[in-house]
Amino acid sequence: MSRTHLFFFMAACLVSTLCMEVGKDHNDSPPLLCILVPFRDGCGWQGKGRTAQLDHFVHNMTAWLQARGHNNFRFVVAEQSQKGLFNKGILFNLGALKAFSMGCEHLVFHDVDQLPTHPQNDYRYTGEPLHMCVWTTQNRPKSLTQPHVGGAVMMSRYDYVQVNGFSNRYWRWGLEDNDMYHRIYTIFNKLSRLNVMVGAYQDLPHERVEMDNIKAEPQFWASCEVMEGIHHQDEEARKQLKSDGLAQVCRYTELIHSSEDAARRMTTVVGDLFPAHASQCSDAEPNFIKLDMEERWRRDASRLRGSCAAFLKEAGLLPNRNVVLERRICTSNADFCINAFTSEEIRENTARLDAIPRAPASIPERPSHQPVGTAPFDMWAEVLTARMKVELARQPPHHPVSHEPDEAVLMMGWNESMAYLRSLARQRVPFAVTRYGPAERSVLSRKPYTTSTWSWDTQGVHADWFRDLLAQPFRDALGPGSRMMLAMPVSFCAEAFEANNDRVGGGGRLEDLREYWRPELAEELGLRAIKPHRFLYSWQFGNLNYNATLGLIQTLRDASWPIVVVCKEDHVEHAAAPAWADAVLTVAERDARNLIQELDFVLATFETLAAHVHATAFVFAIADFGTPVISAMHRANAQNVYLDVGAALDLEISGERSQDFHPTRKDPSHFVRAGGALEQEQACTETRWEVADTGFVPAH
Repeated sequence: MSRTHLFFFMAACLVSTLCMEVGKDHNDSPPLLCILVPFRDGCGWQGKGRTAQLDHFVHNMTAWLQARGHNNFRFVVAEQSQKGLFNKGILFNLGALKAFSMGCEHLVFHDVDQLPTHPQNDYRYTGEPLHMCVWTTQNRPKSLTQPHVGGAVMMSRYDYVQVNGFSNRYWRWGLEDNDMYHRIYTIFNKLSRLNVMVGAYQDLPHERVEMDNIKAEPQFWASCEVMEGIHHQDEEARKQLKSDGLAQVCRYTELIHSSEDAARRMTTVVGDLFPAHASQCSDAEPNFIKLDMEERWRRDASRLRGSCAAFLKEAGLLPNRNVVLERRICTSNADFCINAFTSEEIRENTARLDAIPRAPASIPERPSHQPVGTAPFDMWAEVLTARMKVELARQPPHHPVSHEPDEAVLMMGWNESMAYLRSLARQRVPFAVTRYGPAERSVLSRKPYTTSTWSWDTQGVHADWFRDLLAQPFRDALGPGSRMMLAMPVSFCAEAFEANNDRVGGGGRLEDLREYWRPELAEELGLRAIKPHRFLYSWQFGNLNYNATLGLIQTLRDASWPIVVVCKEDHVEHAAAPAWADAVLTVAERDARNLIQELDFVLATFETLAAHVHATAFVFAIADFGTPVISAMHRANAQNVYLDVGAALDLEISGERSQDFHPTRKDPSHFVRAGGALEQEQACTETRWEVADTGFVPAH
C-alpha cells in the first residue's frame, strides 16, 4: 500500500471512529426527565407556606437525582393563579404540555410535599406507568392496594398521551389520583408499583384539612359523580377519558406567565382559569404579593395568548380539522369591518345543514279560518293589507327524520346554529326560540326587576306564575325530541371569554351567564341535563349579522310557513308592514304594561290564538314581552314556530332603528354589531361551546 493510500485509509478510519463516538454519545444520552409539580401558595385550604416547601423540595430532589446519576433533568412547576378552586389535574396537564415543548420524554407527576427515602428509588423509567409513592408518613395506616397513584407516578410522554392525561374536573383536593389509576388500567390493563420499602416517602409537614371537612363540600360529591363514569374501566370509561383530559385542558386555562431559573433547572408556568371556573378565593385568603404580580402578568400577557393551544398543536393533539380560517366581514360601504375566524369543521357543518332540502311533501290547500284580530281576540289591533291577509290553517307540519348537528354534545357556533334553524324550517319541523337575559335571570333568581314593559317582585300579583312561565322552556328543552331552543347570554366570539370582558366578542354578558349557573338555579332549571345544542345566543338574531335574521325569515317563506309578526302597536303606527309578513298582530301599550297584573287574561288570549292556529311561524319583535308569551303559546300548541328576535327587526317593521348600532336605510345590509360590543377590526373567532360545571367554555 502506498503512503498516499495509507494516509487516506487512516484518515477514513479516524473519521469513522469519530462518527461512531459522536453517534454513541448521542444515542446513549438519557432522555430528558421532567419532574412536574402542581403548585399554589395561598387561596386554598392547604395552600399556605408552599413557596418555602417548593424550595425545600427542589433542593432535596436535585441532590437525590444527581446522587443517582441523573444529569439530564428539569423541574416544571405548574402554578395556579389566585383565582378559582385548586385543580391539580389542570395543572399537571398544563405542565405536561410545557414539558413536551421542552423535549421531555419521561415525566414524574410529583406532589411538592413528598420526598423519597430509599436509595434504590432511582427515578428511572421502567417501560410502563409506575406508581412510586406507595407508602408515606402522611397516611401510614392506609392500604397499599388503594386504587390511586397519589404522591408520585412516572409515565413516558407516550403513556401520558394515551390516557389523555389527568381529568380536568376534580376541584379542591382529592380523587384526581384515583381517576388516573382507572385511566391507566382502562388503557394498559395494568399498573406497576414499587415495593413498600423502595416506594416509601417522607411527607413535608403543612396545614392539612380533615377528610370529614372535605366531604362536607359539594365539590367532593360532584367529583364522586365524575369518578362513577371512569372506575368501571370499560368502553364508557374510554369515552370519558377521551373527552376530558390533556387534549381539553385549554378549555379551562391559559398561560399568563412563564419563567426560567437556570441555576435550579426549574421552569415555572402560571395558568389563569377562564372566568367560568375563576371564582374568588373562599377557603382562605389569597397571597396578596402573588395577586399583584398576576395583575401585571395579565396586562402583559398578550404575547402568551394562545400558548396553551399552541402547545397542544405542537404536541400533535390538535387535529388538522381545527385549522382556523380567516375572513373579513364588513358593512356594504366597508365603513366597519371585523376579522372573523372560524374552523373548517364548523364551516363544513354549516354548509351541510344548508344543503338539507325542503320537505318533499306538498303543502295542501288550507281551509279558511277566522281571521286573526277579530273577536274573541279583543286585545289585538289588526293591521292588514291586501298582501298581508292570510287564512291560518289547521294543517300540521311535516315531521321528517331529524338532522342533528355533527357535534350534538356541543353548543353550536352562532352561524352554524342559524344554519340549523334554517334546516328545521325547510323540513317544516316546528321549533321555538326563547331569549334569556338579565330580566329573566333576576326573576328566576327571585330578585325584583323592572323593564320598560313590566315590573316583577316576589310579593307581586301572579309572581310565582310568571316565574314559572320563564322556567317552563327549560323543562320543555329536556323533553325527548324537543325543539325548544334556549338563547342564553353567551358571547359570539371566543375572545370575550378568554379576555373576561363583556365588551369583547359580541353580545355575551358573562356576569349574567354565571348567575344562571349558580348551583341552586342551575339544578332547578336542569341546565347540565339539557343537550348543549339546544342552547343559542341571546343576541342571535340580527345582532351579529342582520342579513342572517332576514335569511331565516326568507327560509320560512320559501318553505310555505305563514308568518305572523307580533309587535307593539306603536311600531307600526306610521309604517307599512314588511312584505314578507302575512299578518301583523299588535299589542297596545296599556296591555304590555299590564302583562303581569292581568296575566290570566293575557295568557288566555295568547293560548287561544295558539290553539286555533297550526303550522304558522310567529315572529316576536316585542322586546321583553316575548319569553313568557312564547312559553304559554308553545305549551298550548307545539306545532307552530315561535321565534323571538328581540329588537333586531325594528328597522324592517317600523322603518326606524331602536338602537344606534342597528342598520340604517342607507346601509340595510349592515350586520348589527352584537349588542354594540364589537369594535372596528376586532378578531372574532366563532367557536362551539361545551357545558362545564360552572357554565360555558370554548370547545377548542
